[in-house]
Amino acid sequence: MIVLFPAIAFGQTDYYMKDTLVAVGIKLVDNGNLENSKFCQVKNKKGIIKYSPDEIDEYGFKDGRVYVSKEIQVSDSVKKFFLLRLAEGETTLYSLSGTGKKRFFIEKDSSKLFELQKFDPENDHRSFNDYLVGFSSDCPQVNDAAKLVSYNNGSLTKFIRRYNNCDGRPFPHFKYGAMLGLELTRLIPTSVEENAYLKLFDFKYDAGYSFGLFIDHPILVSDFSLHLEAYYSQHRFQLYQHSNGNDYDFAGNLSSIKVPLMIRYTYPTNKIRPFLNAGGIFSFAIENRYSIYEATIGEGVIEIDRINESPQFDTSQMGYTLGAGIEYKLNYRQSLFFELRTNKLYGFSGPKALNSSEIYFTTGINF
Repeated sequence: MIVLFPAIAFGQTDYYMKDTLVAVGIKLVDNGNLENSKFCQVKNKKGIIKYSPDEIDEYGFKDGRVYVSKEIQVSDSVKKFFLLRLAEGETTLYSLSGTGKKRFFIEKDSSKLFELQKFDPENDHRSFNDYLVGFSSDCPQVNDAAKLVSYNNGSLTKFIRRYNNCDGRPFPHFKYGAMLGLELTRLIPTSVEENAYLKLFDFKYDAGYSFGLFIDHPILVSDFSLHLEAYYSQHRFQLYQHSNGNDYDFAGNLSSIKVPLMIRYTYPTNKIRPFLNAGGIFSFAIENRYSIYEATIGEGVIEIDRINESPQFDTSQMGYTLGAGIEYKLNYRQSLFFELRTNKLYGFSGPKALNSSEIYFTTGINF
């Protein structure tokens, strides 16, 4: 079916266009970006018809993907390809996968197509980020974003759309950094009924220190990110209780490596950014020694015995973690953050095991 009006809702059906003629009600064949850049393939009752970029101007799938015929430089010649349109507006972004590597092209105000190369062929120290900073200088709000864009479909598409709208919200980007924390840990016996001596003690939070590293990777260039940490923490537990004329002491040393894997949401404000974390946590104990001692006083003699029924602490534990905090922007890339988090960790060795509950205060910086 041929329609003479190009202003049709293409997003709901496959189509192709030549000059002012639009063909709708057709079935396009999707063979991936590589083949789609070379041919528009239309399936009918007789088979498949192939159209080259010299024969039609544009075609699109009902899922919203649009390929536009454009001339580009390939080696020493100029050749037409179907470029995938990633963002449209006063500035339009295209990508091409059909010449041996991923290439991106920018078209501003329907002027000549310009290739956005990862590095300037005449100056290896000048990257596409440097070009974007100058290119978008008419919208200072996106200046920081231009320095943080990655050379891929999602990041460049997000940037061009933000630039077209002069949207100055924080730009999602990969982060890594270091952190230092104060960890309050309370041991939780799985079942005190299995160990009568554990009933004697009132387990309270013990303060310990921690330090570690983290990475934060945006999910689909959004305000949600995958946040991974690895940090070391250390605690020394000392509890005392007098009962039935005897003294009881609980002593424990716990040093562990903890690895939380969380989903983080960061509210996109410019200077101070609140965030929420939720996910799972794995703990591996490097040192986990616990003992209960009984001191008996009789006729001026003090006898100290180590109770054989000392509790266990699993070398490996798993649990969940929840947290909230704020991120304070220092410059376009670096920021400080402060967070309050709670962790719950569980062992698997049975009723004599010790679980733990933690309150975690941490601060850090990303680079």
